[in-house]
Amino acid sequence: MSIVVFHTDLTVQPSILAKYVIAWREGMTAFEAIQKTLGNDMAKRVSHDLAIDNRDLVVSWYNKDTDETSDYGGVGSLDWEVPNNSAITVSYDHNTTISQTQEDEYMTWWEQNWDDGDFD
Repeated sequence: MSIVVFHTDLTVQPSILAKYVIAWREGMTAFEAIQKTLGNDMAKRVSHDLAIDNRDLVVSWYNKDTDETSDYGGVGSLDWEVPNNSAITVSYDHNTTISQTQEDEYMTWWEQNWDDGDFD
């Protein structure tokens, strides 16, 4: 039983492209999953940025078991329970200012790091 957390930030140089796999537990919230993988400060930043509707941030989720996904545009908070076998993606980017090189790097990284084997 696991949760995968992807963290990408294309607003900085070099880009941050990170993947974490953690054990799932009953009742775990998205905030707790991000806190466990990215640290308390980053979890607070993401939660704050969602609360103020920071347009550079999208937090989305996917559940492998049910094939459910978050709505287009992601979620508005981190206070929801994460189902087992879910992926959470925390992405910061300036859609208008990322370079083609960054976009290509991101797409290559994403293709190399998505693995259904990460889920039980």
